[in-house]
Amino acid sequence: MEEIAIIGASGHAKVIFDIIKKQRKYKVIAFLEVDSKIVQDPMFLFDTPVLSQSFFNLKKISNIAIAIGDNATRSKVYENLKEKYPHLNYPALVHPSAQIGESVLVGSGCVLMANTAVNANTVIEDFCIINTSSSIDHDCLIHRFSSIAPGAILGGNVVIGEFAAIGLGVKIIHGITVGEDSIIGAGAVVIKNMNSQIVAYGTPAKEIQARNREDRWL
Repeated sequence: MEEIAIIGASGHAKVIFDIIKKQRKYKVIAFLEVDSKIVQDPMFLFDTPVLSQSFFNLKKISNIAIAIGDNATRSKVYENLKEKYPHLNYPALVHPSAQIGESVLVGSGCVLMANTAVNANTVIEDFCIINTSSSIDHDCLIHRFSSIAPGAILGGNVVIGEFAAIGLGVKIIHGITVGEDSIIGAGAVVIKNMNSQIVAYGTPAKEIQARNREDRWL
């Protein structure tokens, strides 16, 4: 098996480790923390060393998984890595229980977790997170660095903008567009298009406030 390192050592990283183990394509050799201050030597997670990224030679491996849930932070980490280590590969990680339809396209660095369903002709661009037991119907477009939380349901022909985040258990009816950088809060029911750079929640979902890409939401 090829070697892979995971950027991050949070709960999200644990789930990604589990997916990699079940895929049986890669061997995780280390969890790499961006913030060296939180690494206390020695540290291990699932018998795998947790190291500071700054002290790990990324030139010696080919594969990386970025295990960071915040969309904007995940993008920053990727851009930094791409500049310093252009040789790195970011494989899509798909849990064996995921149900993937015909002609579905999954981009680099994406993570599809356990029991996700993605139906025919959907496109998931690079570095998206499709979380546990979420459902994406036919002909959807999920733009890069966006995320779908556990239990969310998207009808057909839904478009999710770049860096948008769809919360736990959200339901989006068919044909809806959610603009870039927007957050749809947990449990919302979306029955109309949502603008870019807003926070919305409720049943039906309503825009509550504006937001910027850098605003933390996790």
